[in-house]
Amino acid sequence: MSLLSRRALSLSAVFVSLGFLSNLASKDALGQEATPAQPTAAATEPPKSETPKSETTGSDSEAGQEDLDAAMDMKVGANDIDKLSAVIDRCESALKKGLGDYNTTFAKELLAGSALERAKMQIQEMMQGRMGQGAAQRLRKRVIADLEKASQNNPKLGEAFLLLAQIYKSEDVEKAIETMGRAIDALEESPDKQSEAYLIRATMQEDETLRREDLQKAIDLDAKNRDAWRLMIAVMINEKDFKAAAEVAKKYLDNNPDDNDALGAYVNALDKTDRRAEALEVLTNKIKDRPEDPMLYAMRFELSLTGEKFDEAIADASKLIDLNGAGVEGYILRANARIQKAEVNKVGIDDELWSLARQDVDKSLDMKPGLAEAYRLRAVIASSQKKYDEAIQDLTILAQNKPNEPIFLLQLATLYQLDGRPGMAVKISDQLIRSRTGGANAYRIRGDAYLSMGDQAEAIVDFQSALDMMQEGDGQKAGLLNNLAWILATSPDDSLRDGKRAIELGTKACEETEYKEAHILSTLAAAYAEVGNFEEAMKWSAKAVELGKAETNEQLDQLQKELDSYRDKKPWREKQEVQEKKQPIINPSEAIET
Repeated sequence: MSLLSRRALSLSAVFVSLGFLSNLASKDALGQEATPAQPTAAATEPPKSETPKSETTGSDSEAGQEDLDAAMDMKVGANDIDKLSAVIDRCESALKKGLGDYNTTFAKELLAGSALERAKMQIQEMMQGRMGQGAAQRLRKRVIADLEKASQNNPKLGEAFLLLAQIYKSEDVEKAIETMGRAIDALEESPDKQSEAYLIRATMQEDETLRREDLQKAIDLDAKNRDAWRLMIAVMINEKDFKAAAEVAKKYLDNNPDDNDALGAYVNALDKTDRRAEALEVLTNKIKDRPEDPMLYAMRFELSLTGEKFDEAIADASKLIDLNGAGVEGYILRANARIQKAEVNKVGIDDELWSLARQDVDKSLDMKPGLAEAYRLRAVIASSQKKYDEAIQDLTILAQNKPNEPIFLLQLATLYQLDGRPGMAVKISDQLIRSRTGGANAYRIRGDAYLSMGDQAEAIVDFQSALDMMQEGDGQKAGLLNNLAWILATSPDDSLRDGKRAIELGTKACEETEYKEAHILSTLAAAYAEVGNFEEAMKWSAKAVELGKAETNEQLDQLQKELDSYRDKKPWREKQEVQEKKQPIINPSEAIET
């Protein structure tokens, strides 16, 4: 629910939302988009109270008066680049020939305004995208020259500095920040524009302190600067300063109670500071005020789901369905909540929760055929019910349609392994390893497949490769440590066994799982048995049996047999050799190649 994720309120996207800077050029040409802006009053006519044409003294200091008069006449109706160029040339000629103090100032302002207008027209031309890269770069240089000319002749022309800063940003951020500072100085008589300039400079700052200082100045100058408030909140959340973010969001919401993006950031910040109950209360009160606002139910759903309040989350998703009618979001959210409730409560594969979740997914696909998230959830449901063939079909569709997302291929390989098709798991893992997109998990899955096929030497190599690549804290590490230790402790091949290392790896796996997983305790027992320490082997094996009974472990019979073996002072030996299922599910070779 962060502002950074809901409405693209990122450091690079702020410019688009600022009306007074909607005159930036295309990304290819300037790095930003643009639309033409209206010329300033200073660029089109002299001050009403003065009559510069009549200001002559007959001296050489007024030798440029004729050119200035001509420039003023030409400025009327100067609506294209050629006409503006003529005005600029006459102004420059007048200044070169000489003018009095007043007319010098006026000529410079006329020159600056015309140069700014010409720059904008050239920016508009660049936006059309009908020129080669070389031509665009040459035009870009002319735009910079015009903006520099404008800013040099009228240092108070803040808009010229603003545009220059945007252009400089793509090449020299420090220069862009310095130029934006000059824009801020030039806009000192216009607090609202100055506020927006501070906001833009904040997006250029790499230093967190300077960024916040600029945002605070933007807010101080214009308390109604919505984007400055929202970006300040987003920056704080991005920096994980959730307490400060909550305070700023609360202050902003006091004056903007209907801003759902800020509200989302506020409740997210509360949640991150262990104030979830308060966040839920805030949303509940908002719902009382605005009971027909679906976004409020979506926010509360997310908080409830995170807090494992599944019934409340399901109720909010149901309300979304009622409010949106044909909207698919509510069905997807409700299916997700039901799946998580089933997984957390470890319900049986025939529990009603699975069928209700499946109904929601099917409804979403009726409403929006081809919806990727619906296929993913349906695969989760089928897999949880051990209907692996159905899950494989859905994940194959996802893998075909999203070839650049290796997660689906990884999941597909895992499903093939679970479905007794390790050969297919190896094939998909090979593909991921060749493309270097599967990371440690691809080696882990291939290792598991080799292990089940009886290719223990290959499994050891893959498990070690996965361990070398895996990051600390990875949730998959315990299983990986366990499987490698199991081979080293129980392989019938004398050349593969290494009891000492198996104890080391098995102990780490137990530590990762806090000694609460029966099958991992069983591995540690097997490792001790391999080195002849049957007392320790019986100790850990007995604990594995005890845990297995408590959780009705489906491997309880084997756990007991292992314990009996250690009591007889016999180490455990095991080698799996799963026979590949022959019946096809779909055309798998075509389904997975990308």
